[in-house]
Amino acid sequence: MIRSFFLVFFLLNLSPIFSQNDVVSIVEEGIVYHDRGEFDKAIATYETALEIDPKSAMVLYEIGLSYYHKGDFKTDIKYYDKVLDLNNEHLLPATINKGLSLDNMGKSKAAYKLFKKAVNEFKNEPTLHYNLAYQLYKKGEPETAIEELTTAIKLDPVYPTSHLLMGFLQFETNNRVQALLSYHYFLFLNPGSERARDVFVDINSIMGGNVTIEDGNTKSINISLSADLNSEFSASELLLALLASGISDEENKDLSREELFIKNSTRFFKHLGEMKERHGNSESIYWNFYIPFFDKLAKSDHMEAYFYHITENINESSAKWIEEHTLEMFAFEKWIGQ
Repeated sequence: MIRSFFLVFFLLNLSPIFSQNDVVSIVEEGIVYHDRGEFDKAIATYETALEIDPKSAMVLYEIGLSYYHKGDFKTDIKYYDKVLDLNNEHLLPATINKGLSLDNMGKSKAAYKLFKKAVNEFKNEPTLHYNLAYQLYKKGEPETAIEELTTAIKLDPVYPTSHLLMGFLQFETNNRVQALLSYHYFLFLNPGSERARDVFVDINSIMGGNVTIEDGNTKSINISLSADLNSEFSASELLLALLASGISDEENKDLSREELFIKNSTRFFKHLGEMKERHGNSESIYWNFYIPFFDKLAKSDHMEAYFYHITENINESSAKWIEEHTLEMFAFEKWIGQ
């Protein structure tokens, strides 16, 4: 009798362990369906796990995620709210995805409030600052959005989309130098992005814009500066204009578009490095993050490899160059890792 009692007691204590293992294995099966895009099958599988453990934050989150990818944002929010009510696991991704779902439903005001609250509850989470910045941009507050993006980039400098949005906002507010640097860094991190081509078009627009050349007996160059002449980048704005005006110069006539881009970018990055030496210390991510990187790049032997790296998925010739110059690309990758 005593033996039977202890056997039953032992089995009762083991049952939660077996149940939890069952939940995990079922969730793993559901994830396979989810990754195949079979979201209904994934949800049905997760619901089996939910019968075993109705308060599993993991299961509730995965169900919400599959509904999110189905585009059923109203339903996914119900599951994310259950995760948030449990207040234990998966709180951050549930918060982010709920905010994204609200935005996708056209409820930008609610999404803004959620992300505004979340950046105070979850300290030092770059994705929250990025999403708050995006909502601020939609609210028509680009300067405040730039502040949030600055925080996001400081916390996670290798998250490409922060640099993309930063470049776009700086471009929209006519801060061409800042836009150029942010766009360049986005392409450096994510040259294979579907946005890469559009970003490269903007970069070329910045490098060649705001200049008109009138031919006559005397060559006349009209330069329209977009930035405040008293700004910290006014000299750099002027250099951009001068580089653009020199595109048709005799010394550049035999250069290919690729060679001219590399030449002008190298000169511009070195100029910014010189400006930093005069500027001194600053908390700005442009002086402390972007400019030191690109100045170092311009002074290296890797500007050519860099150009073909950022245009690999834009120009067929770039992919061919990379294929034929494996040693140069290896050296560039090694330099990046230093």
